[in-house]
Amino acid sequence: MSLYYVRTSGSDLNDGTTPATAWRTIGKALGTSGISSGDTVHIGGGLYREIITVAMVDPTSETFVIGDTFGAETGDAGEVRITNYLTDDKSGPTDQSLVTLNGRSHLTFQGITFFAAYSASSVESHLINATADASTYISFEKCTFFLFDQSYTGCVIAAWYSSAINDLVLHWLIDRCLILSDPSDAGIWCRFSGDYTANTDIDFVVQNCLVYSIWLYSVVFFQGDPLRSIFPGGGKIINCTCLGDSKICTTIYWNNVVPASVTNSLVITAEGNYSLGTNVAGSLVEDYNLLFGTSTPRPASISPGAHTITGIQYAPLFHWGQEFQLGALGRPLGTPTVGSPLLGFGDSGDAPTFDVLSRPRPAGGQSTLKAVGAYERHDTGIEDTSIYDSAPASVKIIGPGDQDFELPVNPVSTNVTVMGYYNAAHSSGSPPQAQLLANPLIGLSSGSTLTMTEPEDTWEQLAFPTFVPTDYGVVTLRCISRSSSGSGAAWFDSITV
Repeated sequence: MSLYYVRTSGSDLNDGTTPATAWRTIGKALGTSGISSGDTVHIGGGLYREIITVAMVDPTSETFVIGDTFGAETGDAGEVRITNYLTDDKSGPTDQSLVTLNGRSHLTFQGITFFAAYSASSVESHLINATADASTYISFEKCTFFLFDQSYTGCVIAAWYSSAINDLVLHWLIDRCLILSDPSDAGIWCRFSGDYTANTDIDFVVQNCLVYSIWLYSVVFFQGDPLRSIFPGGGKIINCTCLGDSKICTTIYWNNVVPASVTNSLVITAEGNYSLGTNVAGSLVEDYNLLFGTSTPRPASISPGAHTITGIQYAPLFHWGQEFQLGALGRPLGTPTVGSPLLGFGDSGDAPTFDVLSRPRPAGGQSTLKAVGAYERHDTGIEDTSIYDSAPASVKIIGPGDQDFELPVNPVSTNVTVMGYYNAAHSSGSPPQAQLLANPLIGLSSGSTLTMTEPEDTWEQLAFPTFVPTDYGVVTLRCISRSSSGSGAAWFDSITV
């Protein structure tokens, strides 16, 4: 279980075992003489113009490919971008799949931006190409994908499995990712043409993703072979926000014993298109979704979820930049606005405990129910001049929610403290917390979490361990109400650094 490094200043003639002897290319790290099963490779910030085919010995335990955006491991902070524009950003792309998994398994990619474009001459090039059999245990976490495909044949992620497989369980996870695409086939396409002898749950999960697709076909497409009598099932889309013309999920010849499912998701689709689709009755189940913008959100083969809202009954109120025009706090595109019906929508029970920003779910205040879509609303603290530790006011968070504070620090021994308080309606079963988030740029390599232990209606000081920043900068203090009711509240005050 070794650590390796890739930097734009490195060389593939190096051994890759330290930041000073880093490799130059990701292709080297994932090639025949690169990392091994269970290893971790940290990719330094920068631009990587390369086409990658994974050629390492097939891993048998989780192997990590991590974008070191903070520079904590490699010393190179910044976005890690892999692109098929191999010369520069003005000379046109290379019509090849950007990353070909080549049948390898147990790979987890984190914190990487993948950027690819394909011309009309391209034939089925995919940004992430898993068309060779038996790539299982694959994860993409907190990654960003851009695909512009003039050939109308490519996918952002293509996971295709042919007749060589039998009852294969994939164990794929696409989690907290941003996806912008215009493919005609699908954003994510999971396709099977092999025999299944049992009704298998393939465990292919897409959750907490923001997807913008500007073509007419599906965002996620599960397909079985129409010539087979038993098909795979178990594709899951959970808490995704999907904008554009495309359906969020289409199943063709999919298992109706272990169906695909769409839950807790916001889908905004053009009139005339289905929000959800399948051609086999019972092969797709859905609930707790908001399907907006089309009068025909699903075909007759899909039973309406009991808690799903369709049409324009609920306004999909979210931020997309309007706050900047008003000089207000900027929020990511897709974040629910104040009072949005996306908040407290309810959930089917499978929603993650965090959202696309890796922040607590539920949040947004006033409700213990989780929001529909990829985002919760955060930074919901309000001023309270009636309950405080020190005059004249404190910050009050009503219901489940959180509030971040950016604290300037100097390169000296530093202590951060905050006073916390909660009422009876909050419940002592899950008392408020304060977190100090990691900032490797100034030497704070790991964060810490403190939980209140005093009873309700009692002010308590939470004091974080002493640390010494390596430079001037900021640390983030996150104050969290974990109220068990929408009327419960937590207060925070007297922050010291």
